[in-house]
Amino acid sequence: MNTRLQQKYKSPKKSRHLNIKSLNYKLKFFDEFDVTLGDIMRGERATQGISVTDVRLELRLRKSHIIAIEAGDLSAFNSKIFIPNYVKLYAAYLGMDPSMTFEIFCWETGFQFQAVTRRSFVMRAYDNTLKFVHRISLEFFWPVRLRLIE
Repeated sequence: MNTRLQQKYKSPKKSRHLNIKSLNYKLKFFDEFDVTLGDIMRGERATQGISVTDVRLELRLRKSHIIAIEAGDLSAFNSKIFIPNYVKLYAAYLGMDPSMTFEIFCWETGFQFQAVTRRSFVMRAYDNTLKFVHRISLEFFWPVRLRLIE
């Protein structure tokens, strides 16, 4: 090897002692680490000696959904409408408070859920039927005869 390459790829001297003052980052103690809801749920599941497969069989949820809840990953769910029920069901299974767990899950993941109330569902169905009233008229006969006239 020529001397120029030897100088370029020269390995640095290794010290046997760690110099803490030369480190550029602050050392974190045990209480300073961030603990997520998924870590708490995973720890609670492990404390009870339950595997992901046991949860899957008991709650009839997909394994990927259980892992996604613990990881806080919303992309694993095909439909966002079932996420609140999945999180609450899993929390209740682990013996945690379901509503508080769901609030923390929403806060950590940024998930926003707007519930469809029964009134809005009925009003949409009513509006959809009004669109077709001008084309179809109904005649009711007693006891139970229904005739559509176009």
